Amino acid sequence: MGIYKTRKKKSTQKTFSKVESRDINEIAFEDFYTKPHAVPLAVMFIFQTGIRLGEAAALKWEDIDGRVLHIQRIERRYQDARSDFKSLGEYHYSIVDDTKGDFGPRDIVLSDDALYLLELLKDFYEEQGIVSEWLFFTKKTGKIHDRALDIRIRKYCREAGILERSVHKIRSTFISSLRDAGMSFEKIAEIVGHKDVRTTLSNYSFDVNNIIIPISSLNGKEKRRHLCRCPHSNLP
Repeated sequence: MGIYKTRKKKSTQKTFSKVESRDINEIAFEDFYTKPHAVPLAVMFIFQTGIRLGEAAALKWEDIDGRVLHIQRIERRYQDARSDFKSLGEYHYSIVDDTKGDFGPRDIVLSDDALYLLELLKDFYEEQGIVSEWLFFTKKTGKIHDRALDIRIRKYCREAGILERSVHKIRSTFISSLRDAGMSFEKIAEIVGHKDVRTTLSNYSFDVNNIIIPISSLNGKEKRRHLCRCPHSNLP
């Protein structure tokens, strides 16, 4: 294991604190319960896995093998320049069958909470008659794109009354959670798909309050039981 020089960063801007993480997940769950759709679950899934925004948007059901999530593609977004070249036009998306840089595909072992979110998603799709190869999908817009996820997390921040942050800050929070739990920077880099450990270091906030919020700790337990309605659900 390498020895790295580190410097503490301001976690209030770099990551979500324990309280903020709980608030965001509470809001996301309430959003899903009151008006069921896949975007809130996608946000919560990123909290549990630390995957990139484009990786979440490009996930397919075939990428899940038991407890293992295969990361093997990413969604890229770009905008056209308008004819006057003074502003940007519409967004366009493409799926690349590789991950960022040349780190290559990777596997992530899913937590019980991540699996529970997928269970909720499956039940919701069955109830709504949604059939799609994409993991995060809506009847109205089709496959969910990365921008929809980024807009949603910023909305949740405003509702929680906290500093508005991007989905990437969830990833930084996940990295800090793993390090605070004692995992080496090398192992974390492998899990999150960083080729260079220095990239992992730059995302670490040195804040022991940054933890992965267990889904079971959220309020509304009875709501989740009602929403899931599956006999094999293992809710506390």
